[in-house]
Amino acid sequence: MGGMIPKWSYSFLSDYQICPYRVQSKYITKDAKHEDTEAIRWGNTVHAALDKAISAGSPLEGEVGRYAPWASAFTGQPVETEVRLGVREDGTPCGFYDEDCYGHGKVDVVLTPGDSTIRIFDWKTGKVREDDFELRVNAVFAQARNPEVRHIWGWYVWLGQGAAGKLGVRHDLSDVERTWAEIDSMMHTIRANAAIHHWPKREGPMCKFCPVKQCEYNKTP
Repeated sequence: MGGMIPKWSYSFLSDYQICPYRVQSKYITKDAKHEDTEAIRWGNTVHAALDKAISAGSPLEGEVGRYAPWASAFTGQPVETEVRLGVREDGTPCGFYDEDCYGHGKVDVVLTPGDSTIRIFDWKTGKVREDDFELRVNAVFAQARNPEVRHIWGWYVWLGQGAAGKLGVRHDLSDVERTWAEIDSMMHTIRANAAIHHWPKREGPMCKFCPVKQCEYNKTP
């Protein structure tokens, strides 16, 4: 069956790229249950700790203490953390929960140094995968709020690499129009799927981690 399409987010769009049926089960019919794994809990712990360390100067203690150099790197900088941003369908900024919000997301670190650039950092506690789509989606939100800015750079910070993690490669996120076109194209197809209640299943490597247990392609333990 169909259902109301939620506001898009990076996770929503990424799930659609993996499998349309996954989107139906997670976001439309909501048959798939949220999974709270050890890896997810650790990622949430790290994000929360770095947020408090950068925004409020809270000390990083215990296992997250090794990430203190990342927090101190932003000391005195014009930085925001865990920023909830939204955009309307016409590209103008709006609140994360606004009724006319088209898409929304939470950006880990936004640095606006005053030199006509925006710099985005995304904490990652999993395996290294330098796919820039998540950063480009975050750039859509950042540029909507700062339309005068035309140069946007982004980095993943791979906290699972080495003792304290490592900075990933620099991604040029400035071509926001291209990212908008990709998002609009996906949303057009998603709306078509919803209109005819058709969410095709797509077998692939992510079936090993999929929360949609009722699918015959599911390969989770």
